[in-house]
Amino acid sequence: LIVIIRDATERKRAEEAPKKTHEELVRKEKLASLGQFAGNVSHELRNSLATIGSSVYYLKTKLRDTDGKVQEHLERMKSSVDNATTIIQSLLDLTRMKEPKLARLDLTAIISEAVDIGTVSGRVRVTRDFPEQEVRVNADPEQLRMAFKNIVANAMEAMGGRGTLAVMARCAADDQAEVCFADTGPGIPPEDLDRIFEPLFSTKAKGIGFGLSIARMVIDRHGGIIEARSELGEGATITIRLPLDMGERKEE
Repeated sequence: LIVIIRDATERKRAEEAPKKTHEELVRKEKLASLGQFAGNVSHELRNSLATIGSSVYYLKTKLRDTDGKVQEHLERMKSSVDNATTIIQSLLDLTRMKEPKLARLDLTAIISEAVDIGTVSGRVRVTRDFPEQEVRVNADPEQLRMAFKNIVANAMEAMGGRGTLAVMARCAADDQAEVCFADTGPGIPPEDLDRIFEPLFSTKAKGIGFGLSIARMVIDRHGGIIEARSELGEGATITIRLPLDMGERKEE
């Protein structure tokens, strides 16, 4: 009796490589198209929105003694202007992101800032599981803060402003820092898990689909990995892995 065992791992990787290369090419082409669109229209749209915003502010001031219905409609207009401005800025962030300005930093401090800002409104319970020692990485603090804020905002929207957001950071194996954001929202359908990081894809009725795309781009530029796990009705978990800063350890 002769038993032959073959490891098909390398063959599987070789078969998947062209598919991943094609997907990455499609993603870059889509971003390039979005970038061209953003450059052409963002200036004009911002000017128009600024004019509308100024007019709404003027009317709110002049009509503040009128009945509540008038103020309610003006507030809706202001909210819509703010939302449109945010969408334009997100589009620019996604398509014109600069190279990271790297610095040694404590990852848990950046996470805490993003969580504190992102959960200031709403009734969300936040739990934090951080190690006593700092989790040091070599990264751009502004870009990481933006990525984490978008992930937190996505979780808040998924939970409808209520629920629990569990945040964890640790030094994992292979000299990697690991960060997890777990929410108690409705979860993500299995068929959408591979698409949630794509530009303009959203599972939410009011979503525009930029937040997680920006987070992915930031993590990619830092040599990291971002992935999502979810089961319907059980919430979702976004996991990020970044290279640890080994400078201090080498100096020791």
